[in-house]
Formats: sequence, C-alpha cells, structure tokens
Amino acid sequence: MSWTCRYCGKDTSDIDYDYLDGYDHLSCALSNIKMKTKLKISNPEKINSKNICLDKSTVEIVYMGLNAAINAADKKPCSLYKFVGTMNSSFGNNTIFEIHTDITDNKVQFNIWRNGGVELNRLHVNVIRDRSELINRMIAEIKKS
Repeated sequence: MSWTCRYCGKDTSDIDYDYLDGYDHLSCALSNIKMKTKLKISNPEKINSKNICLDKSTVEIVYMGLNAAINAADKKPCSLYKFVGTMNSSFGNNTIFEIHTDITDNKVQFNIWRNGGVELNRLHVNVIRDRSELINRMIAEIKKS
C-alpha cells in the first residue's frame, strides 16, 4: 500500500497518525462521508479544440452541454458533461464522451460511446481537472475509432 490519500491523491507519509484514516487524510475521509461530492468543470467550453496530430489527421472536440440522464448502472438520475469528438471532420463517425458529476472515491464515471456501443471507465478527478490530460485522452480514444 502506498502512502497516498485516495481522496486528494497527495502523499501522507509525513502526516502524524492522529490525522490519518488508514493512509488517507482524516479530513478528506470525513468530508467524503459527510457529503456526496459533485464534479464541477469550470468553463468546459474551453475544452473545445481542433487538434492537428503528428500523422496529419485532425481531431475536433466540442462541448455539448451539461445534461440530465438516467445512470445505466443503478437506474438513478445523474448529471453529466457531454462532448463529441470527430476525426478528419467525418461526422458519421462520432465519439461521444460523458463525464458524470458524481465523485466516488475521488473518481468519476467516464463513458465513451462509439460505433453503437459504450465503454464504461472510471477516471481520477485530477485527470478530469487537468484540461490537457483530458483532451489527450479524448484524442487517443477518438483515434481508436
């Protein structure tokens, strides 16, 4: 087990045991128990981008909005950020990304829709909040199509 808080992702090796819950910060663990945390992406439209890749292909990502939906896993209402990606402007072959707003264990559900199927993933919140990392992951998934 590593000395990393699973809620905030920071090192806890130099924290006094009185302030830890296992390997997690006590404050992080208590915060997670008290309230259900929601992901907030500030200015999601700034993720809109047209990227020229090394192989000369172009990948475009467009923010479609914050949508309400029913979670397929537990059949409960949820909110999600929706993005559409296309490669070389071929609108018939879109990749749709859904980033859920519910945070559990510092991760969010990240759905990828392509070719009529869906791939369910869970990503660490820090990946979502790092715009360049999120865009790079989206580009990689679009290029798989």
